[in-house]
Amino acid sequence: MKWSTYLVFVTSMPMRNGSLICDICWTTLFKFENFQQAWAAQDLDKSDLSQGYRYLTQTWKEIDDGENAGCNWCDYLWGDILEYRKKRSDQSLRTEEWPEDGEQWWITVRFTKAGTLALYIGEDFFPCGYEILADHDDPSASVVTGREIIWQVSSPKSFALAKECLENCSMNHDCQTVEIPQLPTRVVDCSDPENPKLIPGAAINAHYAALSYVWGQAQPHSTSSATIQAYMLRIDINILPQTIVDAVLTAHSLGIRYLWTDTLCIIQDSPEDKNQEISRMCDIYQKAFVTIIASCAKKAGDGFLHDRKRPVSMSLPFWTPSGALGTMQVQDQERSPQNEPVDKRAWCFQERLLASRALIYASHTMQFQCRQGIQNVGGGHNFWTVKGRDDLRIPIDKIGERKAWHVWKSILAEYSRRSITSPADKLVALSGVAQAFQGCWDEDTDYIGGLWKNTLTQDLLWHRSGASTRVARPITYRAPSWSWAATDGPTDGGGWPGPTESLVAIRKCQVTPLISDLAFGEIQGGTLEIEAVVRSVSWGSASLDSNDVPLFELCDGKNKEIGFVYHDCNDPSEQREGYAVVLAELNKAVLHHLVGIIVIPVIGMGDTYIRVGFFDVHAQIVDESYADEPFCDVESWLKTLKKHITVV
Repeated sequence: MKWSTYLVFVTSMPMRNGSLICDICWTTLFKFENFQQAWAAQDLDKSDLSQGYRYLTQTWKEIDDGENAGCNWCDYLWGDILEYRKKRSDQSLRTEEWPEDGEQWWITVRFTKAGTLALYIGEDFFPCGYEILADHDDPSASVVTGREIIWQVSSPKSFALAKECLENCSMNHDCQTVEIPQLPTRVVDCSDPENPKLIPGAAINAHYAALSYVWGQAQPHSTSSATIQAYMLRIDINILPQTIVDAVLTAHSLGIRYLWTDTLCIIQDSPEDKNQEISRMCDIYQKAFVTIIASCAKKAGDGFLHDRKRPVSMSLPFWTPSGALGTMQVQDQERSPQNEPVDKRAWCFQERLLASRALIYASHTMQFQCRQGIQNVGGGHNFWTVKGRDDLRIPIDKIGERKAWHVWKSILAEYSRRSITSPADKLVALSGVAQAFQGCWDEDTDYIGGLWKNTLTQDLLWHRSGASTRVARPITYRAPSWSWAATDGPTDGGGWPGPTESLVAIRKCQVTPLISDLAFGEIQGGTLEIEAVVRSVSWGSASLDSNDVPLFELCDGKNKEIGFVYHDCNDPSEQREGYAVVLAELNKAVLHHLVGIIVIPVIGMGDTYIRVGFFDVHAQIVDESYADEPFCDVESWLKTLKKHITVV
């Protein structure tokens, strides 16, 4: 049903026959016994769509008359039946195609445990679904858990509900230790939100809030060597962008005196101060009592405390199982926005991952997230549609190597798809996460330019993911070619499903940090020395919108297709010859694969190479489903004498 076309807002009227629905609807679905049949279906087999209250509707003319007279259930039937006919005929409805006056439909109505009302039309059970809500003081609230989402996010009630979420988490969850932390180097004192000021925090132990937001524009108000002394006395809120102003008010309204925000708490024209504070980013966000996320703001000037669009809803009678008659509000299922501005930024991803608790100002409402999950503040249903993104979190305790590696791989996949303003920050913007993640492994390990020492063979098998468009290799050096940080765009963190056996001996793998004290930050060089099977290969031309291209090996004077290459970058030189370096053997008993990296020589440096791609080849398969797949002589490859090479 298209709400914008068919629905208008209807206020609640006195509950009696005819106030919200017509007489026909009152004697069918909204008769107590029938309504309870629909309500009880939530405990039955959800795959059996016939479970619930099934009945034959009134005629189309009666539905149309009821809708015109103000019957809210006829309004739903009217729109959903037209949508059903449109989808079933796969044509746009024209007036003459509307139902005949006497036409009727079998429908099934049932409630679900997810807090929705499901409606199935016709013998083919065409589905329609709506969210059901209740006012907290209505009789229906005893069994209907959904509440209207908060759309006035700056109201005293909204701040009070947010405080309840924070207090409940801090008292009842294991999301953060109860110790009161030492404040960061500098924080904003929000005790007077009209006159905030910068204060040194090193000597103070107190709770504080941190801000995560998209800059999106120049920040002339930033703390500098010239302004820091004045800011210690007072910061004029008139020069601050709205997002910072809103963050100060939010912290104050939550009863939190101190706020950390990068633009004010880091001396932006001091490289030494920036490096020092970036190295502490892990602690700053992990120890914050709450991170305020300006999820909806495209730039700092937008702010996030403005009223949201109030969802359109309609009122219908609701019978509780005990026989009390109340009212439920019915509306389209509100889904959390999938592509908020902060969801595109690399720095914001790190800040959200590090946060023990987050108050998220989304485009449609305000949300609270901790290690227990994400919820709409105030009890509104949260129909989250981005599977996995909000389940990502850094484990608190040590976990097994395999589990830790899979979590890291998921983090890398999400991080690599995000944009970053300064290419030099590719590793820096993930440094806090890497620092926190180092404590998750069963055994101590080193972080080497975006890879982990104890899973190095798997990590070296990273490759561009999906059908993402390849981009040119960055001009400015930021990582060795064997690290994913040397490229841009979505990346698969490596590894392969099924049994994997390493075929490479790693003799040396190290990087040189740009700043010696920042082991997780920028690097100025790196070397990988290995002993592995190295085979001469060539490959076909690549298109910008395709990742894989054919891989060839010279056999009996002819090029034979043996597998696929996944290029790291768009190479303007269009070089199509190099070497396949075998790193691992996969699924030997089922689908025998060899995987590794494609390298090309560095001119004038002997056995030194740079990585340009990832390859996958497999043995000939008897299974007919793989009859057309390219294959190579895997046994011959495995008998090749290993070679010592260096990759930079």
